[in-house]
Amino acid sequence: EVERYTFHMPAQATSYFYGLTRLVDLRKEVSERLGARFDVLGFDDFVLSKGLMPPAILREAALAELR
Repeated sequence: EVERYTFHMPAQATSYFYGLTRLVDLRKEVSERLGARFDVLGFDDFVLSKGLMPPAILREAALAELR
């Protein structure tokens, strides 16, 4: 793993953690906006249905879905 994180893909761990924290923040924001109507499985399905996209664009899509 040392080679993986230092030589082959040095930014992989940082990128993963950045995406993870943005996703957790988005889930919290959507949960707070929806309150009791928040469905974690529905949120997960929404995120997975969007495929690979930058966190900022995923946030825009999720907030647009709330409107």
